[in-house]
Amino acid sequence: MFSSLNFGTCTKPGGRLATKALLDAMDKGIGKGITAIYPIPVFKFKSGVTFNPGDPNYDLRLMSEKVTAKRQFPNYSNLDAPYNLKYYKEGHPETEAAYMGMAAYGKVSIELKDRETTSLCEMDIDIENTWDFLTRFMKLSPKIFDDTTEWIDLEDPNWDYMLYLWDSHTSDYVRAKKYMRCSAPAKGESWKRISTIGDREGDKHEFLLTTDHPLSVEDLQGNCKRIQVKNLKVGYKLEACIETHNVAYTVYDIADVKYNPDYGYDFETESDRFDLDTIVSHNCRTRVIANVNGPEVVTGRGNLSFTSINLPRLAIEASKEAMEPELREGIFFQKLDKALEVAAKQLQERFEIQCKRKVYNFPYVMQQGAYMGSEYLSPTDEVRKALLNGTLSFGFVGLAECLRALTGHDHTEGDQYQQLGLKIVKYMRDYADKLTEERHMNWTLIATPAESLAGKFLRKDREEFGIIPGITDKDYYTNSNHVPVGTKVTASEKIRIEAPYHALCNAGAILYIEIEGDPRNNPEVIHTLNNQMHDAGVGYFSYNIKMDTCTACGFVGLIGDTCPSCGQKGTPSTPIMRPRRLTGYLGYEDRFNSAKLAELHDRVTHT
Repeated sequence: MFSSLNFGTCTKPGGRLATKALLDAMDKGIGKGITAIYPIPVFKFKSGVTFNPGDPNYDLRLMSEKVTAKRQFPNYSNLDAPYNLKYYKEGHPETEAAYMGMAAYGKVSIELKDRETTSLCEMDIDIENTWDFLTRFMKLSPKIFDDTTEWIDLEDPNWDYMLYLWDSHTSDYVRAKKYMRCSAPAKGESWKRISTIGDREGDKHEFLLTTDHPLSVEDLQGNCKRIQVKNLKVGYKLEACIETHNVAYTVYDIADVKYNPDYGYDFETESDRFDLDTIVSHNCRTRVIANVNGPEVVTGRGNLSFTSINLPRLAIEASKEAMEPELREGIFFQKLDKALEVAAKQLQERFEIQCKRKVYNFPYVMQQGAYMGSEYLSPTDEVRKALLNGTLSFGFVGLAECLRALTGHDHTEGDQYQQLGLKIVKYMRDYADKLTEERHMNWTLIATPAESLAGKFLRKDREEFGIIPGITDKDYYTNSNHVPVGTKVTASEKIRIEAPYHALCNAGAILYIEIEGDPRNNPEVIHTLNNQMHDAGVGYFSYNIKMDTCTACGFVGLIGDTCPSCGQKGTPSTPIMRPRRLTGYLGYEDRFNSAKLAELHDRVTHT
C-alpha cells in the first residue's frame, strides 16, 4: 500500500507534539539509520500558521527544512497558492489541499493495438472489468467451454485488434491469446488470501487467488518452480511487479477466506506470464478538492482513473505533415483534440464499469463509509452515487519534446516557446473544464509522473519514427511539463518556468530542485528555495539530494565505493543505501527501470 501524510497546520499542543515526533523520527531514520521511503510526508505551508516568522508553527517549518536537507523528505504543499487558497477555511483541515495518492488493487496493464500493430491505447484496469471492456466496448462474443467457464478468443482473425498485457519478465507488453471467466462458486473451490512481506521494512501486500492459480515461486530450498496456490507454503517467495522494478515477496500467512464473487478470471499470453499486482497504478502527485457534485474537500474522495497522452508523438506526426510552423501547430491541435476525445471515451467507459460495482465489493471503502456518499448506500446498491464525488483525469507526457518537434526548441529556450507550452496545457485543461460543465462530473488535468510510461512511449515512437535529435535520442521522455533533466538552469529559472503549469494542472503536479552538495550544514538553501516556490505559486514541491547511508556504521552523506567513515564497501548484509527521487517519492537506484535509470544519470543540479 502506498500512502502519504499531510501535516504541519495543527496548532494545538497535541498536534504540534505529534508533528515534532514525526519529524524527529524521520531525521533519525529507520533500522540502521536509513531514510524511510514510505509513507510520503508532506509539510503544509500556510501564511499565518506555518510560513512566516511569528506564525505559531513557524518553528516546525524550520525543523522540517533541516530534516529535508538530510532525508529529501518531507515534500511541501503550498496552501497559499491561489488555486488552493480559494478552498481553504481556517479550522477546517478537510479544506487544505492534500497531495499524493493510494494504490489500486487487482489490476493488469493492457495495451490495445490494431492489425498494423499501431498502439491505440494503454491503461491499467481491474482484471474483472476487462471482461466488460472486451464484451461491451470491443464487442467480442464469449465462447462456452463447459458449464462453468466462458472464454474470449483474443486471436480471432475476424477481430480488428490485438490485446497485450504487461509482463515484467520481458519488460514489455506480450500478446494475450485467451481471456477466461469461470463461475467460481460452481467450481466448489475456496479462495486463499496470501499475505506477503517485501525486502523493505513495512512493505506488505496481500493477494486473493483461487487454489488452482499458478505462481512462479522460490521454495524453501531455493529452487525456482511453478506451482498452484494450493501447494504454496509459508516461507516461499513469489514475484510481484511494482511498476518500476521487480520485487520478491516472502509468504508469511496463507488463509482461507469467505469470498464469493460471481466469477474468477485468467489470461493466457504468448509468454505464459503477465503481471497481476496489488499496486500497479499509483498517482504519486494526485490532488483532489474541487467537486461539482458535493462538498469541496479532500477527505473521503480520490482520483478514480487517469489516462495520459503522448504529446511528442502528436507533434512528430504534425511535423511530418507540414513544414510551415503555423500549419504544423494547427495540425497538432487537431490531433490533440482527437486524442482527448479518445481518452475521454475510455475514461467514461471505465467509469461506467466502476459504477456498476456494488457496495459489498468494497467492504472497507464503501461499506464502512470511508468514501463520500457511500454512507447512505446499502450493501447491494451500486456505487455510482459515491463515485460521482471522485475525479477523472487527463494526463500528459513529454511537453519539452513536443515543443522541440513543433519548433526545434523547448520551453527553456525563449518566452515564445514557453507560451506555446502553456497554450498546449491550457488547451487540455479547458477541455477537462468543458466536460465538467457538460457532464456534471469532475474532469481534471494531471501532470503525469510517468515512472514507466516515459520509457514505453519513447520506445514505441523511436521504433516507428527512428532517432530524432532532441526528441527520441534518449531512453525516456521528460515527465509532464518539467524542464528536461539535463538542461542546465538555475533553481530560480526552473521555478519561473514550471510554476505557471501548476495552476493549470488541477489534478496535481510537482516541481523538484536538484540540490548540489550537502545542504545539512546550510539548510537556509532549502528555506530560501521554499520561499521562492511559495511566492511563485507552486503547489507541490520537493528536493533531490544525493544522501546515502552506510548500514555498517550509520554514516549519512555522499558515499562512493567505500564509506568515508568506516572504509567498508557495501555488502548484502550491510549495504550502502542510496535513495533517489523518482517524482514525488523515493526509490533505490538498483530498482529503477532502464528509462528512469537513464534519466537519473542525466540529471544536472540547479544551483
